[in-house]
Amino acid sequence: MDIQQIKYILEIARTGSISKASENLFVSQPHLSANLKKIEDELGINIFERTHRGVLATKEGQNFLKDAQSLVKSFNHLEMKYAFNNKQIQSLSISARRSSYLTLAISKYINQMLLEQEHLLVKYSECTNCQVIENVNNGNADVGIIRFSSEYRDHFEHQLHSRYIHWRKIYQTSYVVLMEQTHPLAHHRILNYEDLIQFTEVVHGDFEDNLFLNEFSESRLGLASKQKIYVYERSSLLDFIANVQGSYAWTTATHPRTLDMYHLVERPVNSIQSECLDYIIYKKDHVSPELLGQLGQVIDLTIEDLMSLQ
Repeated sequence: MDIQQIKYILEIARTGSISKASENLFVSQPHLSANLKKIEDELGINIFERTHRGVLATKEGQNFLKDAQSLVKSFNHLEMKYAFNNKQIQSLSISARRSSYLTLAISKYINQMLLEQEHLLVKYSECTNCQVIENVNNGNADVGIIRFSSEYRDHFEHQLHSRYIHWRKIYQTSYVVLMEQTHPLAHHRILNYEDLIQFTEVVHGDFEDNLFLNEFSESRLGLASKQKIYVYERSSLLDFIANVQGSYAWTTATHPRTLDMYHLVERPVNSIQSECLDYIIYKKDHVSPELLGQLGQVIDLTIEDLMSLQ
């Protein structure tokens, strides 16, 4: 059993699927299954229980996964500490919700750091709010960025406070509807929520981006789009909106360059009181104040640039 095989097992556990894990790891499914069986035989336990929906960790498997996570974390720490033949290396691990302005900001930050650092290692992962918080809490990410609807502020701040995670609000904006330029509603400057019911909604597959909207539509209007497409990747969401006739998605301000690339437009909607909040989160002992300040400044400037283009 080696560290790579352990990482294989952790990815299977994270995705709950051998096939999905093999895609993420860029290895064949038979190769991944063979490595899993080899480790299970070596340990004399069943790490996972196979079901028609995927795999679930057994009780023994849960104990193994907990130890494996700790081992991989220690290994990564050693790898980064002694990388490049003990030459000094600036490293940063970021975990964040999907957002086009964030990737733009991180790109600017990397360009800035490349001018200052001979050796630079940046790890950037996109995942759900819960995963971002967990990554920051267990040290797998130095910095996290979460996004949620304003009515869930108390919930998320409680989650952060209970884990001794610090936060700062970096962005607050209204939700808008994203649609193709030839959409039947595109000629309206402002939409009513009822206008959207007959059209197909494209939703992020983790549900969190549109959680507020589901509650809004069901509890206040009793209405919701009857046709929905759930996707996970932002690029897939944009492709669907651009190509599925009459589709739309709830989102925040999109960079004009992206709108032009996909031939999309944004429209505000009446009677939507909820706003989108972005928090940068961190633990004081996991990231230096200087590095955090530099990253925060780049994000702030990127947001200012985006708002000036609206």
